[in-house]
Amino acid sequence: MKQRTYAINLFIVSILFCVQNPAFAQTAFNGQIRFQPYELKQQGDSLYLHMDVVIRNFRIEKDRSLSLIPVLTTDSREVRYPEILINGSVRHKIYERQKALHLIREESYHVLRSDPQQPFTLPYQITIPYEEWMADARLDLQEELCGCGSYTHQISIEHLVNRVTLEKRPFYEVRPLVAYIKPPVETVKTRSEQQEAYLDFPVGQTRILPDFGNNPVELAKIERMIADLRNEHNLTVDQVSITGYASPEGSVALNDRLAQGRAEALKNYLAGRSGFPAHIYRIERGGEDWAGLEKLLESSSFPYRHEMISILQSTYYSDERKRKLQALDNGRPYREILQWLYPRLRRVVSRVDFTVRGFNTEEATVIIRKTPQLLSLEEMFMVAGTYPKESREFADVFETAVRLFPEDPVANHNAAATALLMKDLQQAENYLEKTSPNTSEYMNNKGVLHLLSGQYEQAGEFFKEAARRGVPEANHNLEELKKKMESEE
Repeated sequence: MKQRTYAINLFIVSILFCVQNPAFAQTAFNGQIRFQPYELKQQGDSLYLHMDVVIRNFRIEKDRSLSLIPVLTTDSREVRYPEILINGSVRHKIYERQKALHLIREESYHVLRSDPQQPFTLPYQITIPYEEWMADARLDLQEELCGCGSYTHQISIEHLVNRVTLEKRPFYEVRPLVAYIKPPVETVKTRSEQQEAYLDFPVGQTRILPDFGNNPVELAKIERMIADLRNEHNLTVDQVSITGYASPEGSVALNDRLAQGRAEALKNYLAGRSGFPAHIYRIERGGEDWAGLEKLLESSSFPYRHEMISILQSTYYSDERKRKLQALDNGRPYREILQWLYPRLRRVVSRVDFTVRGFNTEEATVIIRKTPQLLSLEEMFMVAGTYPKESREFADVFETAVRLFPEDPVANHNAAATALLMKDLQQAENYLEKTSPNTSEYMNNKGVLHLLSGQYEQAGEFFKEAARRGVPEANHNLEELKKKMESEE
């Protein structure tokens, strides 16, 4: 009867303590046993429990034992850690005798004799394998009192730690897949190159003097272009067009004759040197170069340049333009452009149109290093396929393609895809603006742009639409989006 009364009284004391400290108990038995839980944390595949159990002035009847059992628990599962056993003096002698006779299988973390005169601190450190359910577990302390005849009575369960400290998941780096568009085959590859020449002519003349003024330099530019094309065995020259222009001082009729005559003069000059037959030359008359004047004014710092540009844009007839330009500030601005800008309008433009043969992948791989302008977008796409997608060579191919075909939607789409691979989001967005927004591949790549920009809701919408349209990369990207959002949660 005395034993049961003691147990009940001790149980009441413990219940009162738990009510006063519902979330976390640092002491038990009126401060005689104190717990200092340092950490209960998950790291990798392990769960670490480190704490100190400090025992001071603890008294227990000589024929009793107290078991302190940490329990990791949820509403449905638990793990019992090894106990700490504190014996009264008689119980401890029995324990040591049984241990010496190997009658006890050692399962306790630590066993000690109660001695109120000797304070004791026990470092309690246990590591167990981590399982997913433990993420929601708490650490309780189960206290059991054992009396004579091995009678055991659980007297309380107290909370030590409310939940496991989970290891911070590393930042999840998404690996989205971009979708490329294979360009259509270019059946006939027609190309052109052109070169401007600012030739010097004696006043009122159209005959080319090779050594006059800056003509040696200007003529060399055109001759070099034609020689390069003539020596290129992968193409056939179809036509050489020569357009002459005149500066717009004097009469329109005179300027037209000068422009025509200068174009004819360059044709005759080249015909004797290029090696091309005469029938492929074509003369085009550019007349007065008003468009060239407007372009030069836009890039200049001349006084009244804005007024002069306004005159050119609002007036159609040549004579009226000249009259209004000459009327500005008593003719001073006009005299300046007559001296500095008009000579640059007396020019000829030579354009060579040619057809390029097709290349296989091996040939195109060599051509792209020297004369990439001879390749089609489809041939460049074949070259890109010979390199790993993460390589610099792979990216260079699509950057070359968009440089040579800056307005082509497919070239811009594939360049955007490569920019996304390189995490260059601003460049990718610039390229995507020049693509067709109605393609399935665009939907996927726009989603990748949103994903890498942290706009997860928009990314999901684009990926779902791309997946609905059958883009295989979109399903992978939806999984990447899910992982990314989970890691941030």
